[in-house]
Amino acid sequence: MDRRYFLAGAAALPGTALARPSAAPDDAGLIELLSVRLVNRDHFAGRVHVAEGARVVLRRDPAWTYDPAAISVSTENGDGLGYLPPASTRALAALMDAGVHLEGRVSPDPNALRVTVLSAAVLSGSRPDSGNT
Repeated sequence: MDRRYFLAGAAALPGTALARPSAAPDDAGLIELLSVRLVNRDHFAGRVHVAEGARVVLRRDPAWTYDPAAISVSTENGDGLGYLPPASTRALAALMDAGVHLEGRVSPDPNALRVTVLSAAVLSGSRPDSGNT
């Protein structure tokens, strides 16, 4: 996957912040890829309270009926919180499938549960040689 296209596509998503260092002291060396509100929270039993700044686990969930690129979000204890919105999952799922580790943190949002997606991977703008000269 050409990472430039991921960044260009993600930049078009409303409410996203791309490729900037995380401001949280615990996240030194991590790059903030985007910040999104979780969707489909009603598919999980009960509403779990999660503190701002708490770490959350991102997992690929290709079996999710509504989105084969689905990424579920849960607490470190395994309590389900919701899913990343489908508009942001295709590129992130491809990164995860390629072995890029993504992390999440709960971000401030008075109206919804918002998660900031972080990565330690350096996203290069170089495109792999296609073999055509």
